[in-house]
Order: sequence, then C-alpha cells, then structure tokens
Amino acid sequence: MPAFTTQLNICNLALQILGIPRITDFTSTKPGLETNACYDQLREGELQSNLWRFSTRRSMMRAISP
Repeated sequence: MPAFTTQLNICNLALQILGIPRITDFTSTKPGLETNACYDQLREGELQSNLWRFSTRRSMMRAISP
C-alpha cells in the first residue's frame, strides 16, 4: 500500500473516495481550491482529537558539554 504523505496525495485520495477526478494542483480547479481551503484545519483537528505515539514518546538525551 503506498504511503500518502503529501497534501496533494491525501486530497486526491479523498476526491477518489468521493468519485471526483484527481487534481494536479490546488489553484486551477474548484475541487483543488476547496480541498486546499480545508486541509490545514482538518489536519490540525485530527492531530488534536487523538493521542499520537510519535508526539508522546520520551527518550533520554545526553547533555552536550561545551
């Protein structure tokens, strides 16, 4: 399964699920403009609504001596 790591890939997956053709950028089509308008807000909301391991893992760090 491919990793969806870019904003364009994630938005194209969402559009594919909805049955809307893919976009190549966020400025030339209505689906591109709409996904660009809500992407950051949805991402922030998702990060705040769940406890993510990558953001809570702790590790010991050694002091850097001058």
